[in-house]
Amino acid sequence: MAWNYQSSLERIKQHVETLQDIEVEKLVREADLEGLLSETRCRQIYGAHTYVAVSNFSKLCSDGAYAGADYKRLIQGAHIYQREVARTVEGNSIFDGLRVHFQGPKLHALFYRPIDASDELASRALLLQLVVKDFLKNVFNPAFPHYDNFIVSAGSALGDVIGTRNGHRGDRELLFLGAPANYAAKIIGTWGSLRVDDRVYDALPGDLRDLCISVRDAVYRIETPGPGELDDLLERFDIAWDLDASADRVRADKEAFPLKDIECSDADVLIDLDQLSIRNNKRVLAASLFADIAGFTRYIDDAQTNDGKKAALRVLHAIRKEMATVIKADFGGLRVQ
Repeated sequence: MAWNYQSSLERIKQHVETLQDIEVEKLVREADLEGLLSETRCRQIYGAHTYVAVSNFSKLCSDGAYAGADYKRLIQGAHIYQREVARTVEGNSIFDGLRVHFQGPKLHALFYRPIDASDELASRALLLQLVVKDFLKNVFNPAFPHYDNFIVSAGSALGDVIGTRNGHRGDRELLFLGAPANYAAKIIGTWGSLRVDDRVYDALPGDLRDLCISVRDAVYRIETPGPGELDDLLERFDIAWDLDASADRVRADKEAFPLKDIECSDADVLIDLDQLSIRNNKRVLAASLFADIAGFTRYIDDAQTNDGKKAALRVLHAIRKEMATVIKADFGGLRVQ
């Protein structure tokens, strides 16, 4: 452990001084955000952010029933769940969205195409929630009968954020700064609840808005449509998600990643995150630290001028780069996200 105040301050100063001029322009055409965005090339992006969480995942992970060999079943299930949900989000003929990342079992997805089409973006955000819930009930949970069902909760919010990309070389990740990207996660309710904010609600066409019931100011709960109604809605909104095709993909994944090929061993050296996979897992006694910058969303939203946005981004990049260095270089830890 070798953290030193002055050394840390000098690293921050050097990063700020060497950071090139930041551009923040409105995204006006479809683009590969992974390739487009960087620390200095940022975009203001209008879209619908959706978080989908497996509400009972922590309980499943800590349940004694999954110790030892049975723990492999949970690893297998979690990986296959992520694979199929990611395919659903990003499939060109399905939702044509962006899977930003999974925070464990929690998905962050963004819908920004077609550009500025608020009604279509809001519709996809709501329908994704319904599809994932239907997928768990009728495809995933029946395919994994040996442990408790996954239970999903979700939230969606619509509006402008600043998109950027930050990190050290091989661990760069997309970041979306602004209220919608955070509020979608904050409105997630109790187990099984699906929710949208008022901006998503206001942008929805009538038949989807009819599924929403106000639960508090600016938050609406989505009612599950009746039998056959979801298929009708997906057809109407040109979303080609098919339950049988999804079941076939899950079945193929189970065959491709059998339990016998999944290893879960102890770690006696620092874990190399790039070496981890569904087949290579590590279980360790560890201390986890989650850190949040209080008020940062408001700080970003209050930056109304272009210069103000650039200044806020410089602050963010300096904080994130230094924290990653402190964790890895000074404390010998792993920066997960």
